[in-house]
Parts: sequence; C-alpha cells; structure tokens
Amino acid sequence: MPDPRAGVTASTAGPDPLPPGLPQYTPRHAQPEPEPKPDAPSVADLSPSAGPRPRHRAGGSRLPRIGADALWPLAAVVAVALAGARTLGGLPLPDDGALTDPAFRLLRGGTAVSLLSPDGLAAVHTAVYATVTRAFSRHDTLTGAGREMLLVLLVVSALLVWRTSRRLGLGDPAAAAAVLAFGAVPLLVPAHAVSAPAAFAVDWALLACRLALARRSAPATWTVAAIAVLLAVLLAPDALLLLTTGLAGAVLTGRVRPGWPAPLRVGVAAVLAVAAVGVRLLLPR
Repeated sequence: MPDPRAGVTASTAGPDPLPPGLPQYTPRHAQPEPEPKPDAPSVADLSPSAGPRPRHRAGGSRLPRIGADALWPLAAVVAVALAGARTLGGLPLPDDGALTDPAFRLLRGGTAVSLLSPDGLAAVHTAVYATVTRAFSRHDTLTGAGREMLLVLLVVSALLVWRTSRRLGLGDPAAAAAVLAFGAVPLLVPAHAVSAPAAFAVDWALLACRLALARRSAPATWTVAAIAVLLAVLLAPDALLLLTTGLAGAVLTGRVRPGWPAPLRVGVAAVLAVAAVGVRLLLPR
C-alpha cells in the first residue's frame, strides 16, 4: 500500500517538469527588461531630397523688403531735401523770422496775436516744434531755427506727396516725378522757403488728402482728416479752394467712395465744383 505522505510531498514539491521540446515557463518578474532601441529614422529623413530641417526662431519675423522701384521716390525725396537745404542755407530770405519771433514771445508768456488767426496758429505750431526739438536752444538765432523748421516741413511734404501719389495709382517712377515737380524744380523751390502760415497748411492739406484716399474708411481716419482740413483752412484760407477742387476730382474719378453709382458721383462733384467757385468769390483778393 503506498504511503499517503509521499503523494503530499510530491504535490508540494512544485509542478512537474515539462516534456523536452517545449519552452520552459519563466515568471514575469524574472524576465529581463528589453533594451531600448534607438529611434528609427522616418521615411522623410531617408529620402534623398530631404535637406536639413529649418530652424524656427521664436518671436522673430522677417522685415518687409523694399522693392527696387521704391528707391526712385526715396531718391526724389533726398533730392528735394538737398535742394531745400541749399536754398535755406544761402542768402537772407524774405520774411525771415516771421514764424519764430511770435513763437518765441509765446513761449515767454506773451500773446501778441490772436491764437485763432493764421499768424497766431502758426506761432503755436512753431512753438510746439521748438519745444519738441529744442530748436531755439540749439541755434544761435531765431532765423536759423526757423529755416530748420521750414526744411523739415518741406521733407514731410515730399513724403506725403509720394504716398498720396501711390494711393492715386501712380507707379513709383511717376510718384518720384511728382515729388521732384513739387519740391525740386528751381522755379518752385523758393516758394517753400517763405516763412508764412501756408508752410504748415500745405502739410495738413496733404495729410488730409492721404487719409481721404485710405482703403479703410474708419471713423478715426475721417476724424483726423477733418481736423487736418480745419487746421489747413485756418492757417491758409486759400487751402479750402484747393481742397474742394481736389475732392471734386477725386469723387468724380471714383478715388473717393468708389462704390457710389456714377450719377451720384457726378452730382456730388458738381456740387463741390460750385462750392469751389463760391469759395473763390468769398476769399479776399
């Protein structure tokens, strides 16, 4: 009779070995961890046409490139500046100090002229320029400060003529020709060297034209344009005639409010033309 303790001993000794030829069982905790394999290159990296990956720069962007055609207007502006500097740096000019003298007195607390008159408003403009640029401190005479201001106004006018011409659809060479005709023609250069309130009115009128031709007619744009027109007219009442005539032409050609139908554009242009005639009759001769 077999001993029962032998069966118990055999059953607790562990599982019977597997027959030869079968894989041996290994507990999971005893299996070795697989070694990490290097990342395989992607198909795009293995392609012969794939080049080095571009490097991304955080927070950087390329500046817009200036075309070669834009050098024409810039060269014209430089020519205008040189012509103006030659004229303003030469012999004494008529009305030298007509803008700086009232501005100097205004900064010292004097109010010799009405601030709403052309001369008074020009004195305010000159005082603001002298305060921002310290022109009165940098020059030995008020005449030198005034000539510097006239040169700055001339350069700003040339830039506005360039941008307004481009907005009107002219190419860069044509815009350069317009800039040269404005400020580099020998017969017209002395006209920009006169110390008069009209020197400020020209810039304000050109700014109003540039804003009126803007593609996006935002309320703020029209507000600034209206302020520019008001200042131009207060500084030089003759500017109202030029602005009215120019606006009539812009409306008639569709440069302003191109969505209007043709009959409406013709009617508005006719009204503006009549208004221009009325302005001419009312202006003092």
